[in-house]
Amino acid sequence: MQDSDILNVLISSTEEYRNEDLEKFYLNNFDHINKLIEEDDPKLLNISADFLMSIKSFKKASYVWRKIYNNTGGRIKQYRLVKMIRCLYYSGDIAAARFIIREKLSDELITDKNKAVLFSVMAESGDDYYLTFLGKGIQAEDLDDPFFKERSALLCVDQRPEVFLEKKFIFVSGTPRSGTTSLGAFLNTHNKICMATERYGPGNGYSKSMLSRDIIFHEEGYKEKYNNLYNKYNSSIYIGDKRPNFLMSWGLTKNNFEPSDIKVIHLFRNPYFVAESYFKRAKKNAVGEDAWSSKNITPRDQFVACWDYNINNKTIRELMTDGKFSESFLYVISENLYSKESNLLDIFDYLGLAINDEVRMEAKRQVEKSKMLGGDRDISNETIDLVDKHFDFNLFHQVKRYSI
Repeated sequence: MQDSDILNVLISSTEEYRNEDLEKFYLNNFDHINKLIEEDDPKLLNISADFLMSIKSFKKASYVWRKIYNNTGGRIKQYRLVKMIRCLYYSGDIAAARFIIREKLSDELITDKNKAVLFSVMAESGDDYYLTFLGKGIQAEDLDDPFFKERSALLCVDQRPEVFLEKKFIFVSGTPRSGTTSLGAFLNTHNKICMATERYGPGNGYSKSMLSRDIIFHEEGYKEKYNNLYNKYNSSIYIGDKRPNFLMSWGLTKNNFEPSDIKVIHLFRNPYFVAESYFKRAKKNAVGEDAWSSKNITPRDQFVACWDYNINNKTIRELMTDGKFSESFLYVISENLYSKESNLLDIFDYLGLAINDEVRMEAKRQVEKSKMLGGDRDISNETIDLVDKHFDFNLFHQVKRYSI
């Protein structure tokens, strides 16, 4: 393929190619694309950065953004600077994102068009800088952006240590469609656990202040919807959130907790089942029957399932290599969890909580429900082919050995 042909694909990539096609194209033309990137042509670099972000190759895209930044002496249009900051953030380079924010945005004129997205990035990248902007008189009500408003509320919470003196923190984690919702609901039957349901986005990171009662339930209607949780918050030992893809924000979250503070229960489910479930929900979403994807973005299909699962597994491998939080995580195979009551009840031993009659009854009900649904699932040939192609089974087996 000629360089001009590759450029045509790069230019049209975000609109005309599905993610799996983009990844295949990128791999098949790896040398050509990297040659184009190394030529330092401004147009080629900008196109390549957008292309790499469209296939979620954030580390490589960050490398390209750095070249763009260095070649221009930091003179980048504001909307592209926002892309660069987001890319650095998603690749895990928080320090670089903060540096760019401080160096390039401190005296920028923030337009109404870009205000919300810029403040979103600032909030994600560091509250200290975010507060500086609040101090300049820019208030939450100026922005039509729910994330900004929520972060504004979070920063006003009482941060005194005694607020959480008796509390520990718990999270249910796993790739979407792995059983996190069922497990979260089961854990909430215990009178000493107060667990929200996807209260915060997977990319935001968690802090203790975000889990105070006033903040969890401050949103209009949330207290009424989860009144039972609100009422048992003060008497609970564990508070937390059920959040699929919780590990996507682990790089931020781990800085706000000590290993003794936090417990994370992470679910592994058969990747073929996960991918097929993604596919079925994506099909329903396409006809308006299921809000599984936001409007105008790539469908969350089998390829995205593999992508999400692989990213979670990479984080687990890094987490186990680091070792600091090894004892804070319990890894559970979803198919095994509901096979017998003792497997469900063992979780409370891990948490150091006594088991009451209500919990025992719910464990029995969960097992009976699982048997009624049956373990066999129909998996399409398309799903099998895509999982075999895009799922990292070697990595999966490396991390699954930590599970029970």
